[in-house]
Amino acid sequence: MDLTIIIPTKNRPQFIKKQLIYYRNQDFKGNILFLDSSSKEIFNKTKKFIFKNNYTKTEIFNIEGTSFDTFKSKASKVSTKYILFSGDDDFYIVKSLIKMIGNLEKSPKIIGITGKAFQIETGGINNDKVLSYNFYNIRPSMHQNPLERLKKITKNYSVVLFSILETQKFLEVVNRIPTSKKMHFTFQTELLPCFLIVLSGRIKKINQLFLFRLVGHSRVQHKTWDQLKKNRFFNNSYLMSINIIINFIRIKKKNTKKIKSDVKDYIDSYFSHSNDIQQKNQYKKIFIKITSRILRLCFGEYFYFKLKNYLYGNDAYQTLKNNSSYKKHFNYLKNNIIKNG
Repeated sequence: MDLTIIIPTKNRPQFIKKQLIYYRNQDFKGNILFLDSSSKEIFNKTKKFIFKNNYTKTEIFNIEGTSFDTFKSKASKVSTKYILFSGDDDFYIVKSLIKMIGNLEKSPKIIGITGKAFQIETGGINNDKVLSYNFYNIRPSMHQNPLERLKKITKNYSVVLFSILETQKFLEVVNRIPTSKKMHFTFQTELLPCFLIVLSGRIKKINQLFLFRLVGHSRVQHKTWDQLKKNRFFNNSYLMSINIIINFIRIKKKNTKKIKSDVKDYIDSYFSHSNDIQQKNQYKKIFIKITSRILRLCFGEYFYFKLKNYLYGNDAYQTLKNNSSYKKHFNYLKNNIIKNG
């Protein structure tokens, strides 16, 4: 399989082991590249586990930094035609990846392909229970005009990093991303890479479930737009990102001023929209928290979780019900990876 899955991680050896067990179960024939920022002690134990269990076509490197810091230093290790970025808590369906690569090879005018994804909420003492699941929204980016693709992603954001991409195109993007010492993580770890990817070419989406994303464990809490603007490093990174985008699309000099203004407006619209969603979600979380306590007190835990699955995973439930292959992969993840964490 002409594909490398890149997995940045830090101090979570249990997730590395879950990834390896999960992909071995599916007989994954591609390469796996772990970029591990863990302590030396944790890293050495994990590396020993990989060697002892004979995980071939799997490499792990101990290197400090953000996901893009670590990958920039090891980009030369990728020799496959296609590349796929992954969190250590993201699990892809291998059969879907094979179909998607076949589709991508038949579509020479696109640089990447994505599909449908589930977001699975875990809980319990060790996050070993599935509480609910629903669709995680990933959108295509198929407009012919690069700036129109940028405009669309900033107004209706989608993480196009969750796509199988041509390695050459992805490396072009990676080489343009400054290190975390020079750029604020808000831009460096996701936003700027996603913006440059959609400028690089079109991303197709097919009706294929290909990804399970786990949530429930601790995650980074993002600051609001107003809070970010008070940070000088953020503001410098904001201006730097605009200039990187302008240079990346190689526009004619006479059009620079107008397009620079447009790009600035697009990025502003992203943060304004994101900030609005954050504010709404804040009140929504408070309401859900109070409601869930009342339901648990009145009807008990079992009823609450069943109701939650119905409300938040109804469409997702139908998808599993109607496709035995998807259901098989979901059950394996639930019973062998999550439950036996």
